[in-house]
Amino acid sequence: MEVLRSRAEQLERERDAEARAAAAKERARIAREIHDVVSHNVGAVGILADGAATKVESDPEQARTAMLRVRDTSRKALAEMRTMLGVLRNGEGPEEVPQPGLDQLDALVAEFRSLGVPVELTILGERPAEITSGVQLAVYRVVQESLTNVGKHAGEVSHAEVRITFTPDEAEIGVDDDGRGYADHAGPGVSGGHGLVGMRERVHAYGGRFEAGMRPAGGYQVRAWLPLVSREEEQV
Repeated sequence: MEVLRSRAEQLERERDAEARAAAAKERARIAREIHDVVSHNVGAVGILADGAATKVESDPEQARTAMLRVRDTSRKALAEMRTMLGVLRNGEGPEEVPQPGLDQLDALVAEFRSLGVPVELTILGERPAEITSGVQLAVYRVVQESLTNVGKHAGEVSHAEVRITFTPDEAEIGVDDDGRGYADHAGPGVSGGHGLVGMRERVHAYGGRFEAGMRPAGGYQVRAWLPLVSREEEQV
């Protein structure tokens, strides 16, 4: 009887530990999604507001246009946050929210270009017909967060490039820029911020690899390699 009781207590402790680990994993996933939504939109608002401030006297109409975009971007951010929080209150996960993927990369790059980031998108290799929605979201978020960092930290940029290279086994994401402003943000904003941590966690969750750092010639680079083999969506 004592052996059975001890075994039951051990099983209960293991179940509790598994539940705590699952809850921590879910919190990390939710935090990544919320961070990406907030960081991108707040970063866009900051860029637009800076542009408006410099044009108030020389070009009031352009400044007005920029502030209208600040308004629209803020409303968009609030709508996305309400959607995210709504599904969480209903007991669903962030993956239940319609999420962007590879088909939205052109629009994402165009949005940053409209914010003044001179970025180009290059797709190399043959895109596989079947890529899980989780992997597609990971690619999108890595590009989004990388370009958000360019807008926030790079300072004056003459060129930025996003390259997605497909092989039969993996997708390689490369984001490079020649910004000179990173020395002013060498602390948490670039080297140890939540954005880089979130990208690394997201990529590692799919068994991928992630690297980021300053370029020898100046600027910053992000590299991520994501396997395209089928994996369970709930692992992310």
